[in-house]
Amino acid sequence: MTNTDEMIRLLNRGERLEALPRTGWLFAGVTSPESVAAHSYNVTLVALWLATNLGADVGKTVQMAILHDLAESETTDLPKPIKGKISGMKALESKITNEILQGMPDALRIYEEYEAAISLEAKIVKAADSIQMVAKACQYHRQSRGDVRRFLTPKLTGIDLADGVIARLLERLENSDWNDLEYGAS
Repeated sequence: MTNTDEMIRLLNRGERLEALPRTGWLFAGVTSPESVAAHSYNVTLVALWLATNLGADVGKTVQMAILHDLAESETTDLPKPIKGKISGMKALESKITNEILQGMPDALRIYEEYEAAISLEAKIVKAADSIQMVAKACQYHRQSRGDVRRFLTPKLTGIDLADGVIARLLERLENSDWNDLEYGAS
């Protein structure tokens, strides 16, 4: 396979993520939920902010964030409770990601580091994933777009700054303090 074909395969997988809805939201009754690609983009934004504020390697963190759900282009988006019941799911996701990132050893190494969840950057991306989920649940709750209560009781991430963001999101939701966050609000 040529380098050009590898890039086209990568682009194809990214486009698949754009078409895949996040199924946890579907199960919660949310119609037209965010796509896996939209989720990955927003996780990347949160991870960028966290990495910058925590003094982590921003480039590595952003790469991890953009790659973190790449395997879902083939497995689809399975909610965590389901993934946990599937024997060998982690190995399957690693195999798929290895195939997609074939010819990109640096990206593959960064993905493997994310999966190991030992480095600060990996922990930041996992925390960013949680923050994004809570933020989206707050948005859907405010819009009355399903029963998203189970997404509003997240586990602590172990990163004080990230846990503070989650607490503030939930506080703003409780106080209906969203106006200054809306598009066009002053």
